[in-house]
Amino acid sequence: MDLPLIFGLLIPGIICETYTTVVSGVFQVTDVNATYANAPEICDCYNATLATADQLETAVAKKFQTCKWGWVQEKQLMMVRAFGDEACAQNTTGVLKRYIEAEGVFCYKRNVLKGVFQVSIAEKYNLMLEDGEKVCQGLNATFATEVQLTDAFEAGYETCRTGWVKEGKNLLPRRTSNPKCANGKIGIVAVKAMDGFSDVFCFRNELINSTIYSAFPALKTKINYTEATDLCSSFRDLLAVREQIQAENIFASVPRGSTTIWYQNGIAAIKDQTLDLQPRLNDVNITAPVYCYDPLARDYIPYIKEKIVASGVYQVEDTLVNYRNADGICRRRNATLANLAQVKAAYDNKYQTCKWSWVQNETLVMVRLYSDELCGNFQLGVLQLPPCDNFKETRAICIDRNAKNVNLYIIYHPNQTDITHTEASDICLNHGYSIASKAEIESHWLPQGTKGWCQEGIAQTRNKTTDLLCVNYMNFTAPVYCYDPQVPDQFRTEYKEDTTWRKITMCCILAGIFVILLCAALFMKGNQFKCCHDDKHSTSNETVQSNTSYILPTPTWNTTGSYQPMKEVLDPKYHNLYRSSIKNRLPVIQPATLDDKSRGYDNLSYITADEE
Repeated sequence: MDLPLIFGLLIPGIICETYTTVVSGVFQVTDVNATYANAPEICDCYNATLATADQLETAVAKKFQTCKWGWVQEKQLMMVRAFGDEACAQNTTGVLKRYIEAEGVFCYKRNVLKGVFQVSIAEKYNLMLEDGEKVCQGLNATFATEVQLTDAFEAGYETCRTGWVKEGKNLLPRRTSNPKCANGKIGIVAVKAMDGFSDVFCFRNELINSTIYSAFPALKTKINYTEATDLCSSFRDLLAVREQIQAENIFASVPRGSTTIWYQNGIAAIKDQTLDLQPRLNDVNITAPVYCYDPLARDYIPYIKEKIVASGVYQVEDTLVNYRNADGICRRRNATLANLAQVKAAYDNKYQTCKWSWVQNETLVMVRLYSDELCGNFQLGVLQLPPCDNFKETRAICIDRNAKNVNLYIIYHPNQTDITHTEASDICLNHGYSIASKAEIESHWLPQGTKGWCQEGIAQTRNKTTDLLCVNYMNFTAPVYCYDPQVPDQFRTEYKEDTTWRKITMCCILAGIFVILLCAALFMKGNQFKCCHDDKHSTSNETVQSNTSYILPTPTWNTTGSYQPMKEVLDPKYHNLYRSSIKNRLPVIQPATLDDKSRGYDNLSYITADEE
């Protein structure tokens, strides 16, 4: 295991999840959401770097696609779509982009006409003629001339405050008479500035035919929404709204090479003189999956779970859909809905299935190489399941799901006439039942050959299964046949369980037992255990019980040969098994040894003189 992955598993905060699809070294880590600041750390878990937009462009050309937005190096959220899908970016294809920051901002200038606008610092006049040039430059404008003001006046521009122009005149443009403005005078009225203070008229060339202009930060860095708002405010303006951008031709105000500009509702992405107005992402700390890039990673695209592909055709078995959604299932797998000719080519390449599945032209198909009663009723070839439009049937198979013991009922039309699927459903409802499904029919016993309407169409029971003779396409859901010519052929192999580890485990257990027994044997070797060396002394009333005459045992403690039992000292009464007592027996020793007081012997044991 790689060291970064080990540290990722051990250090809190770094979690290396799994990914599935790799194309041209690009993969998306989808099981984790990270901010842009943490995105490189996620890729470090896989010995990879944060992917770039160009690397995603290369991957999408090889049919790489995702359905989630993810971070790239350009501090953008991107989604890669090789095929259109309504659920993923509304059928849009290519490398789709969502911007978090932009290069500039669209600002809206109020009360501007023909590029001329008036600048006021406060309610009172407080700008002198010398301030005009500096003030206008601070607003990315120039000091307006009398000619420019005249052009604006002729276009309908007027104010109620005087202002300096570049020629040093203090002018007031009036198109309508108002006693409060120039004493009701009309035209471009020259007014003497009180104490030399007035407002200033400025001019911006890009505002000649528009009220919207673009502005950019001085350091040419990308800015967020708050910074964009502040930039417009510095010009005494507002962020432009969507309707203003859409109503005016703004491309004239955008410098060549600019691609992203803020507006009030989001970011406008500019490409080939077209605008993509993207909604603004409200959260500053946005979290999303991450695109990573590893040039050494091998391409891997998990097309299907079953891993059965022939001539580019495979069946998606884990999803049951109606025909309207069939094509979308394949598009999510970088493929298209297969047609009948493609399925037939797969059949020629030894491909078969056991489920009816959708192909193009609203057709249900099952591919059979070998006969099987449970799969197509022993039929072979590319089987097609027709719609029930031209089929006739007089019976409905109903089921009572509310009863304690669920039963099936075969109900005829009262007039024994042919009925449609809708009429069959109504017949069941009129009797308080529901029309049965194919699965419910198979789970109950019906006579072989019973035929009638069910939920899916017209069903007919057989020996081991229930066949559909036709299908009501509106209510039928089935798997899907997909087609991708770039997928190599692969066929399922029989799975054989690997029992090697079990054999190794058993050998280790047996070897351990053998070693334990061997050690025990070595430990016990040479050791002697004394157990019950002394016999029990019998009680006074203990008698010798035997089925035969009493036979005196030969002592084993006397190995000198001097002691021998003597027959003459044996009393015949000892042959009475019930009268003789061990305490009453005479010593069975030689009479010559009776005088020896140093030690004595009885018939049971060896005793010392003191004990005697």
